[in-house]
Amino acid sequence: MLSHGPDAVKIAIFGITGKQGGSVFSALRASPKKYSVIGITRDLSKEPTITLTKEEGVEMRAATVQVGGEGEVKKALDGAEVVFLVTNFWDHLDMERDYGEIKVVIDAALSLPTLKTFLWSGLPSYDKLTGGKFTKVYHFEGKARATEYLFRESKKKENVRAVSVEQYMQNFLQPPMEFQKGEDGVYVLSTGWKADTKLASIDIQSDYGIFVQSALEHPTEFPNGSIIQAVGEDLTMNQIVEQFAAATGEKAKYAYTPFENSAAYSHMPPIIQEDFKDFYGAINEVEYYGKDDFGKSLGFLSRKPNTWKKFFELNKKTWAK
Repeated sequence: MLSHGPDAVKIAIFGITGKQGGSVFSALRASPKKYSVIGITRDLSKEPTITLTKEEGVEMRAATVQVGGEGEVKKALDGAEVVFLVTNFWDHLDMERDYGEIKVVIDAALSLPTLKTFLWSGLPSYDKLTGGKFTKVYHFEGKARATEYLFRESKKKENVRAVSVEQYMQNFLQPPMEFQKGEDGVYVLSTGWKADTKLASIDIQSDYGIFVQSALEHPTEFPNGSIIQAVGEDLTMNQIVEQFAAATGEKAKYAYTPFENSAAYSHMPPIIQEDFKDFYGAINEVEYYGKDDFGKSLGFLSRKPNTWKKFFELNKKTWAK
């Protein structure tokens, strides 16, 4: 629950107006524990920021995260006991910039005398998981390096954890991953993942926050240096299509299209094409997290995350045309 009382845990949330940060805020607002929330944003004049301040009582603070701007970030984090960080590679498509900006926040946060816990939306390295076979998943690699940096720099003085996000179920509501209705009335899902490839996925806006909440509120189960996989369901591509059909009542099928044969990314910048070519290839080989066991990550949640079927049911209007 939200509180400004002296017994409330003061948490600073980056990206509070976005999908991940917004989900974290919603989960903590629903928690029986008390939280005083600081929202970190670049622009205090935008409508989501104003609403959070007026209607939710969030203390919004402005900070531009950039290399050389540690002082500004540290000032924005003043007094925080917990920091949650998420960054958006897709804003600039620059892995080194992403890594550098994450380091800025890590360094600023770890220097806070009040800091007790640092939670970070990290990702794995497919370069390492595949033994160097797939090295160009840029939107993962910078974050994987940042997780290593965080764990190394904290030197076990702070309680640091990475809450790694899975494939957004929301990505299947839009190109290039959306279900397409054919002339025969059958919906087709076509991606670069093979039909029997498992894709760990999550309803990001509904459920990511409950995994961060779990990591924060169960420190014994998730000790310093833990990596928590935020996964709602881990199904093959064929199984995802089956859940779509069951939820919508529509006929559907899966069509594996090797990346080299797909036109879906041909209009995109070369760096995105390189990224997704290796992204599909790596997951086909080692799945989302190297065929990891997600059982522990699911064991201490405040509620069950949405399944694929539930997600499709909630978004049924998307296909009601």
